[in-house]
Amino acid sequence: MDLSSRLKKVRDILHKENLDAFFISSHAQIMYLTNYLGFIAGERDAFLFITHKNTFLITHDLYFDDVSNLKNFTVLKRDATTPLLKILTTIAQDEGIKNVGFEADDLHVNEYVKLSEEKTFHFVSSSIAPIRIQKDPYEIEQISLACTVAERAFTSTLPLIKEHMTEKELSYFFEMEVKKQFADFSFDMVVAFGKNSAVPHHKPDETKLKKTDVILLDFGVKQNGYCSDISRTIFFGKPTDEMRNAYTAVLQTLDQTLILMEKEKDMKTIDAFARKYITDKNFPEFPHALGHGIGLEVHESPIFSPYTKDTLVSNMTLAVEPATYLSGKFGIRIEDDVLMTSKGAQLLTTSPKEIIVL
Repeated sequence: MDLSSRLKKVRDILHKENLDAFFISSHAQIMYLTNYLGFIAGERDAFLFITHKNTFLITHDLYFDDVSNLKNFTVLKRDATTPLLKILTTIAQDEGIKNVGFEADDLHVNEYVKLSEEKTFHFVSSSIAPIRIQKDPYEIEQISLACTVAERAFTSTLPLIKEHMTEKELSYFFEMEVKKQFADFSFDMVVAFGKNSAVPHHKPDETKLKKTDVILLDFGVKQNGYCSDISRTIFFGKPTDEMRNAYTAVLQTLDQTLILMEKEKDMKTIDAFARKYITDKNFPEFPHALGHGIGLEVHESPIFSPYTKDTLVSNMTLAVEPATYLSGKFGIRIEDDVLMTSKGAQLLTTSPKEIIVL
């Protein structure tokens, strides 16, 4: 893995936007640029300060020893006597820094107010999110492995599904199959029986499985920090004609969308195609995006939606999830993870999508 090429992407932004440095606060970007997975999301354990000359990792005692030998970084310790603002000010004075980019979609308001007190430099709203859109070979390998682990858990969980079990029980059994592979969920799993499957992000509860129920599963795991995101819908007992037709409509929508991605690169157009395909089959369109990027975050740029300006390029990794939801009755969602190549969308998920009846 070549971290120097990742850091170069940030410095390219410095040149393009006439910035002297970039202050990075988001957990995912810090993981991406350091390949260190020990920091906890949301805890603000570390920050990066990247200038034209140097790359600084600023952390505290809990992590200092663990990261002190990271290649490409000068590691600085912040504490009560040497707070973050003092460290940034010293660097700015040493390197003559005036304009500092920051992640406007991540920096907290209180952090911005505090850091803006310093007059040596001033903050410029920016973003480095685009640097992670195209994956390198290492990232593609990890995401592919995350798909494999998740689908193994799916396959090994199917025989455990029994009448009268609860959604929570099935979620637990699935998690144990993930843990057996020394992995963790990349997000809280969706397990939805019957009418609960019409709620896209239903949280597993005490609902018991009964014959003729639809079972909607939305799951993913992390492999060395990289996420998969997969949905499968199965039937417990013989499905009704309406259920079968809805399933076929969603599956055909997914298949035709992936074919369209071979030639169409405008993600807004692709999203519109999938919505129309579903409604032309006389089923409701899905109330969420058709899909999104996957990587160090389970939802990241780019996105398929009616409002997006994103376009497909090679080496994007994406989740594509057409669906239909019939309120009070059932929902169907089928979600694959794919890698964009010069020839179109290459499947990273391989678990069967033909109708499964238990």
